[in-house]
Amino acid sequence: MPQNENSAGVANGNGAGDARDRWSPPYISFTNVMHLLDRLENNLPPRIDRSFLTGSNAVNTMTLAALRALDLIDAEGHPQEGLIALATRPDERKELLADLLRRFYPEPVELGSINATQSQLEEAFGRWGISGDTRRKAIAFYLKAADFAGVPISANFRTPSVTRADGGARRNGRRRQPAPSSSSGASADQREDTEPQTGTDAKLAALRSRYIEMLVNKVETQDELDTDLLDRIESLLGFREEDD
Repeated sequence: MPQNENSAGVANGNGAGDARDRWSPPYISFTNVMHLLDRLENNLPPRIDRSFLTGSNAVNTMTLAALRALDLIDAEGHPQEGLIALATRPDERKELLADLLRRFYPEPVELGSINATQSQLEEAFGRWGISGDTRRKAIAFYLKAADFAGVPISANFRTPSVTRADGGARRNGRRRQPAPSSSSGASADQREDTEPQTGTDAKLAALRSRYIEMLVNKVETQDELDTDLLDRIESLLGFREEDD
């Protein structure tokens, strides 16, 4: 397993040693990785770099970091045996990926086999020094990869809920619709806009507008729509969750 600062990993999963402290699990979309493997099947260059990747700068950065973390490329981007096998032997990808997960995720794999709790899974990922949205995305990547590879997943495991801008946790799988209008035909937000604002209200409105603009700009610069950002924008624009 590589021991350089970009791609250190752990094989024993004991939580001790500098290797585990340096290693950071991938938190890119698992679908993006699978699409890359499909592309590499008939087009494997001697080096994987930004000019070869087709995503945004942010996505390309995460892709290269993920490949290094899983020892699929070296520090210079040269494909390693694991990547060559995954790319050129598509019929064996499930078995190859299962071996990769057992190598780099020994604790989550073990937890899945004993039907551990969600908190135990999150604590295991937290021991890699990640938290918040990074940990949520890293867990999502692992669960998608484990499901594809047939690695045991506890019935209690799930991707952690998204924390909304208001501090609440958004429930997954909910549809959203605009809040109903009042009998006067104007929404609550529209009525508020017509009422005099205090100095504090005006500042909050300005900050809210700037925040929405920032989120929208971030969405527009991404190759794939980030549902988390869209959820936050919808919430700020006055959309609400509709119960199933």
